[in-house]
Amino acid sequence: MRDRGYSVRRIFAAAALALVLPCLAFAQTPISPLPGEMPAQCSVPRALYVDDTTLPKAAKKLAHGKLTIVALGSSSTLGVGASSSAAAWPARLEAELRRRLPQADITVANRGKLRDPAVAMVKRMAADALAAKPDLVIWETGTAEAVRNMGAEHFAAALEEGAERILAADAELVLMTPQFSRETARLIGYQPYIEVMGNLSVRADVLIFPRYDVMRHLVESNQLQLEGLSPAQAAATADRVYDCIARQVARVLLRAMAMAPR
Repeated sequence: MRDRGYSVRRIFAAAALALVLPCLAFAQTPISPLPGEMPAQCSVPRALYVDDTTLPKAAKKLAHGKLTIVALGSSSTLGVGASSSAAAWPARLEAELRRRLPQADITVANRGKLRDPAVAMVKRMAADALAAKPDLVIWETGTAEAVRNMGAEHFAAALEEGAERILAADAELVLMTPQFSRETARLIGYQPYIEVMGNLSVRADVLIFPRYDVMRHLVESNQLQLEGLSPAQAAATADRVYDCIARQVARVLLRAMAMAPR
């Protein structure tokens, strides 16, 4: 009988394979997303974004012409399946924000690490994320716990501790839920972990980016095909997914900063 380690590696491989196969104007200018900037193949219903949490600290920093963001996460933050590191969503987010805000100095640092659960990210948070003195941390998590069935209560404790550290460092926090594909949804129970993230977002008043729901809509509406692709198609699809996510995150951040009280 195969051991637990083999099973975990097999599920991780399946999760990775599902992806591999598959304006603010600075200073006094009003903050608003540019019209007509979302490609049709990345579009999702507005109803998916029901979070009205604002980002006043990030908005204030950006008003002074500079914004530092750290993307803390695991494999999909690192960019597994992409054609290059430049195609990972943190790099695409930086490019998108710089394009929309050409007068601002914007940095998005990628602090993804393969298969990292939240508890491991909390341990490396001080050195990998908070040492950069970020204005905003986008924390992608929950996948490693779901794959390993580590227990939602342990995930909740780690998430709570990490959020407290980020907020105590005077940074704002955006939580990002796991990815979606039909194959991984059949293999892995993500919902308890997504619920933990949702509960914390309400309790701590932090923004949440519903990546799982965004990708599920793209797949179920046939805007995104993740199965039956050649290796070349797989890399191109991974690049497209990361780019879509980056564009959607940029939209959410711009809206949250635009809504912030002045």
